[in-house]
Amino acid sequence: MKNNNYIIADSVSKVAVIVDPAWEQVLLENHFRQLGLNLVGILITHSHFYHINLAGSMASKHDCPIWMSSNEIAVSCFQSEHLVSIDETKWSVGNIIIESILIPGYTEGCVSFLIDSWLFCWDVLFNEGVGICPSNDDAFAMYESLQKLNHRLKHDTQVFLRHTHVKSPEQAFAYIQRVNIYLQFNSAKDFVAFRMRNTQNLSKILNFK
Repeated sequence: MKNNNYIIADSVSKVAVIVDPAWEQVLLENHFRQLGLNLVGILITHSHFYHINLAGSMASKHDCPIWMSSNEIAVSCFQSEHLVSIDETKWSVGNIIIESILIPGYTEGCVSFLIDSWLFCWDVLFNEGVGICPSNDDAFAMYESLQKLNHRLKHDTQVFLRHTHVKSPEQAFAYIQRVNIYLQFNSAKDFVAFRMRNTQNLSKILNFK
């Protein structure tokens, strides 16, 4: 499994945001410097360590906010003087308009970010499947979150994923709708029964090969 970091920049003002920065701070800082970008905000989809690993240090270095959903702040142990609570209200950074879409299920406060026609949706949705649900209640919440994405997104929305399993982490939503069985359920009860089935091999649950 490969982890991916994404930088979104305004080519006019040269301001940029980054989503869930982790692991390679020197490499990321080199990209900002080489491209002449000013990091002005950090977007957090959820608070698992491999998504927030660099959030605190990069926020301190660049004196910029860390945006996390209020629900995720409430259930996480993450703390920073730069932490800013968000809901589904749109906001802008330079010419970048950011729309947060709350999609609980993987965590209680998980959020995806829609910027223009790009969706950054991590660990709730993969090309080949969906994230782990800790309980039946979480699976019901994930079903509603996926239904929200089905209704909110256009077919040509480009979905960018955190982890590369088999297919490219950058796909049109129409493609994911076609190949991902979890987006094809019309019944919450059936979705939960399938997602939480006891025949799954938990050691290979994210092995989509």
